[in-house]
Amino acid sequence: MGKILVIGKQCEFCESILSLSQRMGHEAVFAQGGREGYAVASSDASYEVVFLDIMLDSGQGLEWIVKLQELSSMPDIIAMAENGDPETAASAISQGAWDYLGTPVSIGAVQCMISRVLQSRQKRKEFSAQKILKRDKILGRSVKLRRCLDALARASESMCSILFVGETGTGKELFASALHDNSLRADKRLVVVDCTNLTRTLAESLLFGHDKGAFTGAVAKKQGLIAQADTSSLFLDEIGELPVTVQKSFLRVLQEKRYRPLGSKYEEQSDFRLISATNRSLLSMVEKEEFRKDLYFRISGMVIDLPSLRERKEDIQDFVDHYVPQICEEYQVMDKSPSEDFMQALHCYDWPGNVRELINTLYIAVNNAMDEAHLYPHHLPVDVRVKIIQSNFYDHAKPEIHPLVQSRPPKIPVATIDPRTFPTYKEKREEAVSNMEEVYLSDLELISQGDIIAACKFSGLSRARLYQLLKKQGLYFRKHGKNKAS
Repeated sequence: MGKILVIGKQCEFCESILSLSQRMGHEAVFAQGGREGYAVASSDASYEVVFLDIMLDSGQGLEWIVKLQELSSMPDIIAMAENGDPETAASAISQGAWDYLGTPVSIGAVQCMISRVLQSRQKRKEFSAQKILKRDKILGRSVKLRRCLDALARASESMCSILFVGETGTGKELFASALHDNSLRADKRLVVVDCTNLTRTLAESLLFGHDKGAFTGAVAKKQGLIAQADTSSLFLDEIGELPVTVQKSFLRVLQEKRYRPLGSKYEEQSDFRLISATNRSLLSMVEKEEFRKDLYFRISGMVIDLPSLRERKEDIQDFVDHYVPQICEEYQVMDKSPSEDFMQALHCYDWPGNVRELINTLYIAVNNAMDEAHLYPHHLPVDVRVKIIQSNFYDHAKPEIHPLVQSRPPKIPVATIDPRTFPTYKEKREEAVSNMEEVYLSDLELISQGDIIAACKFSGLSRARLYQLLKKQGLYFRKHGKNKAS
């Protein structure tokens, strides 16, 4: 029997789900409200199914679907709404809910739903125990990554077309390689095509090949990539960039597994498995008629969404542990260990370039550290440090860091105030401004690396005004790596 958590409010709807689950022999627990439910699920990793009232908190219950799925137990969520509608149901499913339950409640439907989700979980566990996945260079242990790896393992057992969707730098090519390496075609080479560099003529020649004399410069017959992928896998990277004129020709290849090289009178066959990837919304492109609808359905037999690095920052440590020693060996420098504030800085950054940007950043940090044994935030690239400071400047609450943005201090009892030393409004304002200026100038020196020209650019201050503020605070800039004052 399974362990079920019902999250909702005290009402007949939730009570009926709880009672029905218990009558089926399952261990069912009720939690009132999203916060209490999340706390219960977090404290016990044995919950397998969560019935979640998505109308909690004025309809904000949808937000708890993602949070609950990120727990280590990865429970399956059944969204429920007493007065729901089709739009609400669609939103719940798109957020990752396993199924949706509305009113009136059907006893048979609930029983079937619980049985199916528990059976599905059991099958996934058995499959994961049997399948040993080769995942070279796919690092991390986050829940979102584990879900992608589970999907990758299932996809490797099938022959359907797979579409990887994710931002630039999320590792789509790594996943495509892993899919091929775990498939029955792993003994053959994966054939990779970068669609971003294809023009119409080049695409047809590259994909289909050509006969001698097919066009000017075709001095000999050339085999196309589709032919090379026979009995193997063909990976079309950034398939959203495939010219529309080529999409029709390629659609026929997918349907018939037959194609005609340019200039040839005869068709040829190729038994390939298609793997595609894109960082664009192909469905939006379909609506704009920039991508063929029939081709989309052909390439998306199974869609795997790869999370961005900012959605799985807990994996950053694994990347650092893997790449820093490797980079040190490559650069032939002493081993370096990341400091605590270095790791904190990495977690504060949003990584718009995702894993690719993180790896490049680690290369720069190791190079900047030279012979030092530890990595510190000042070893990071300037642009990364600037963005970290800009995004977090007003988030600090510590008075010694940013006194003007701290929460308002408690009122001082009137009896303890000395009228003789009580400052005027102007004096108090000047004191606060002076404190702010000192903090700002210190941060400005950091992000500009002590370069006055860069500091003026970042701050919007003229050189004369900047020097005036430095003199007022008794400060001066030191250029990075130099002792000479600017």
